[in-house]
Amino acid sequence: MKNIVPVFVFLLFLTTLTSMAQTISFRISERTLELGDSAVLKWNVQKTKRKDSLSVTGIEGMAPFKGEMKVSPEKDIVYTLTHVRRNKVTRRTIKVKVNGPEIIEFEGPDTVLFRSPCLLHWKTRFATEISVQQEADRLPAYGSLMVMPSSTVTYTLQACNRNKRCVNAVHHLQIRGDYVKGPTMIRPGETGFLEWRFIGASGVRLHKPDTLLPQEGTLKINPRSTEFYHFTITRKTESGADSTYQIDVKVPVVRSDYITGTKNYVTLPTGRKLVFDIFSVNWKDYPDEIVLKVMITDTLGNYITGLAPPYLTEEQSRKFFRAVIETVEGKSYPILDFRVTEIRSMTSTPHDIALVLDYSGSMNAWFQELDEATRKFIQRKHKADRLAIVRFDDSIGTEAPLSGSIQELESKVTFNKGRDYGGSTALNAASDAGMRLLPDSMRDRHLIIMTDGYENSSMFYWGKYYTFATEVLMAARKKHITLNTINFRGQANRPLLEAFADMTGGKAYELENEKEIEKVFFELQHLYHNYYEIRYKPAPADGNRQIELLYADNTGKTASATTTAWIKDSMNIEAIEKEGIEQSSLSPVYGKKMILQRQVVALFEFDRSDLDSSAMQKLEQVVMYLKANPGCDIVIQGHSDLVGDEAHCRLIGKARAEEVYNYLRGKGISASRMTREGKGKTEPVWPVEDLEWKARENRRVEVLFLSP
Repeated sequence: MKNIVPVFVFLLFLTTLTSMAQTISFRISERTLELGDSAVLKWNVQKTKRKDSLSVTGIEGMAPFKGEMKVSPEKDIVYTLTHVRRNKVTRRTIKVKVNGPEIIEFEGPDTVLFRSPCLLHWKTRFATEISVQQEADRLPAYGSLMVMPSSTVTYTLQACNRNKRCVNAVHHLQIRGDYVKGPTMIRPGETGFLEWRFIGASGVRLHKPDTLLPQEGTLKINPRSTEFYHFTITRKTESGADSTYQIDVKVPVVRSDYITGTKNYVTLPTGRKLVFDIFSVNWKDYPDEIVLKVMITDTLGNYITGLAPPYLTEEQSRKFFRAVIETVEGKSYPILDFRVTEIRSMTSTPHDIALVLDYSGSMNAWFQELDEATRKFIQRKHKADRLAIVRFDDSIGTEAPLSGSIQELESKVTFNKGRDYGGSTALNAASDAGMRLLPDSMRDRHLIIMTDGYENSSMFYWGKYYTFATEVLMAARKKHITLNTINFRGQANRPLLEAFADMTGGKAYELENEKEIEKVFFELQHLYHNYYEIRYKPAPADGNRQIELLYADNTGKTASATTTAWIKDSMNIEAIEKEGIEQSSLSPVYGKKMILQRQVVALFEFDRSDLDSSAMQKLEQVVMYLKANPGCDIVIQGHSDLVGDEAHCRLIGKARAEEVYNYLRGKGISASRMTREGKGKTEPVWPVEDLEWKARENRRVEVLFLSP
């Protein structure tokens, strides 16, 4: 019994110590994170005493004994919990790994000949969105891209994770031999330089202005809007004959930003530069009156109010609106009597607006951004406006007929990232479909046309919608519908889109990236109801006129904004419509010219040449057109994807062309009116087939319509 007592006391002592021992819990929800992700750090220190202290990484001062904290580390980190009791220190640690997007390599040749193809190679890690700044497409995590630079250029590869955390790498590519380059961007009113070198050329000519140039040099330029400078270079061949080729240089002229908000002039800092832009011209009441609509912005993208009656006296307003000058056939006419009024949304007129949006395959990567911009366009609708929505590829979908109800519009439009779209581009027919949604009324009527590609599918709507751009433009002018055009990433027929806008009094935009879509939509909605209106009686001279507005830019200088009033239908729209039509694949023996951008009549599965029902429907329209226009001939060109050797690809391309030829022959089209060619993989739409839909668009048959 005596021995039991000490044992019992010892066990009781151990039990007491155990009950007094601390329990420290320290954990985190995720130990491996993507850069930009968050995790929750939790801790609990039990059985503490009054003088105990606790610290946790990321908390200044003393931490509570129980708590949690949301953490978003930017790099690998070790979180430490430190508990101090008298002289005893207890630590717990948790190591968290953070995987940020990485560019392991981005390389290519250092030099290349002018417009010679070369490959850029890259490899990335922990990235979901990879892009090369100068190219249109999103890219895989590792791969290569063929480029054909026309000037010395620095390519920027950007790799981003799903949290939009990005890293960049650059590769500088120097052009050796012939080259020409210009500024990558100029702001309104600024100057830049063209630079060229064509050693051994017998002649170098710059068009617009028509100027003979030396073999090597620089030229100062001051474009008022985005401009293409056309060089023609002549060299002697070994036989002594002249050989010429052309090089185009694009110089974008851009504002500081799109309209982001509104600011009254009296609140502007002294000397902040103002930019006036004539974004619309209305000549429907010519020769009695011409109406200009002007927006005024500062260099930060603020729309500036308070510069004209009724918010300023006419005399005060003339300090900013200095003069209007018309130029007709080279002769200038100062307009001494003009009236300026500031229009704000509460006094503006209602509008009918149709959005005509390109959902073709080449837009596939930006369907989500286009959906979101459309949704916000509907939600920001002016209460008096009515909207209609048309989406198109080679099919045309009236997503929402004209309505003034936001709820009704949102219920009609399905925002599903372009599902059921992704084909070719029926631009002309879709534009006509949009105009038909705008009934005759006293309202201002606008079409907003956004595309990134050339027309290639409107022929299949012949007899239902307009097929040719000339028809679209003439109808818009007759109905007094303003066309506002958006050229996404500069891939579309720029001269045609600018003609659509210019000849209907609208505004043409060029977008560099998908983030600008919503900005342009916001700006247009703002300008429909907030603008400065200039009314005046035009000069008595008859004909089209250049209109120049001289204004004070708030820095002590006089600047100018210009536009054209196309009173007469004198613009050669048929020539513009054919801009970009490739004649190189047309043999001179045909002796005819194409009348429409080549039309895609069929797409194919891999290594197949049979026609599906969609192709047959399109070919029925071709049959109808050819029977109605007996003088028109066609060339049928079959193409392949990039898989396989050239001989096999040419063979499958020829088989596809043969299928279309046989179908049309079976419908009564004479063989003498049709020429068929197997192009194989020599003319791909997509030179890099990193996605299946790109390969499918390469597997196609195109029909070229030749003038009678």
